[in-house]
Amino acid sequence: MKKLFLSIVTVFFWISVYSEPGGRITWEPVRGAWGYALEVKNSDGNVIVNTEIQDSFYPVTKFEPGDYSFRVSTINMLKQKGDSTGWVKFTVEKLYVPQLASVSKKQLVSSYRNRNIIIKGKNFRPESTFLLRGNDKEIKLTDVDIVSENEVKISYKPSSTLQGKYDLVIINRGDVESVLKDAVEIVTPEAAETFVIIGGGYLMNTPMGVFKEYLAPSYTGGKLYLQFSLKSPTFENILLETEVNAVQYNNAATKRKSSLQYVSLGLGAGYYYPFESVDLEMFLKFNTGPAYSILTLDENIVDKKSSSLDLFAMAGVGFRLYIGDSFFIEPACSWKTVFYSGGYLNEVGGSLSAGVKF
Repeated sequence: MKKLFLSIVTVFFWISVYSEPGGRITWEPVRGAWGYALEVKNSDGNVIVNTEIQDSFYPVTKFEPGDYSFRVSTINMLKQKGDSTGWVKFTVEKLYVPQLASVSKKQLVSSYRNRNIIIKGKNFRPESTFLLRGNDKEIKLTDVDIVSENEVKISYKPSSTLQGKYDLVIINRGDVESVLKDAVEIVTPEAAETFVIIGGGYLMNTPMGVFKEYLAPSYTGGKLYLQFSLKSPTFENILLETEVNAVQYNNAATKRKSSLQYVSLGLGAGYYYPFESVDLEMFLKFNTGPAYSILTLDENIVDKKSSSLDLFAMAGVGFRLYIGDSFFIEPACSWKTVFYSGGYLNEVGGSLSAGVKF
């Protein structure tokens, strides 16, 4: 009887509902053999398969992941066994079928490091390979942080020669891949898109310091703001901003005999840190500019009104929660100082805003 030649491989099987099972151990068929006697042992040395078959392969898709070994003997037409091979080791591993769902940035700017590119999907593994495919190129992405099985964070600095649209590809063990068509486009800095945010909301303030003795907390206030993004990915988390606030204070006495109103126009910038998995941003912003104030010492008496144009400075923190692709709500708090001649008004404020990103 001729000797058996074995094909020894690591055996994978699929775990996706979209894939057919596959995976088997094989050996070279022997001419003249009626069949084969197969034995399979698990890692504990227990024989879990002892059977006679006529095929030169045996499926192992129902085996649990782990280490195994097998040996095969030929069987002739008289059902007599020939010589047996030695025990041959093999491993069964799960083959995770990946799925790509979305990428947070549709546009990558060449010659800059594009950070915090969030990719969402399923079955992301430590051994997964991510690449861009298109324009007759395959570009492997190496700066990859696998946050979980469903989320990956990538940074990538494309060269100036790579403009164009690319598919995003993930490849898992066993060369199983998923493709997100036309997922990103690499553009020059001059062609990079920008966006604008318009928002507004309710504002309430509490005076601090010496003004606290004279003014009650203000529940009459509002704000409008306009924000602009920058083209450079180096400053992708920074937004330029102009903001208008309108506030009215009344005196702390029981009878309302005086009031202070001001309107401020601020110019500044904010740093917005994204939590992509929950569509949430935390921000810190500063702005400064002129404030026009009107002080009325006795209500409805014009002669007792005075006005001034002064400077202010403001710092604020808060959260921006996106609902859908562009609409958001924004709770925030702030510290503001209006520098009047001979004194200044300090106030702590809180606001609830909403806006749209264009």
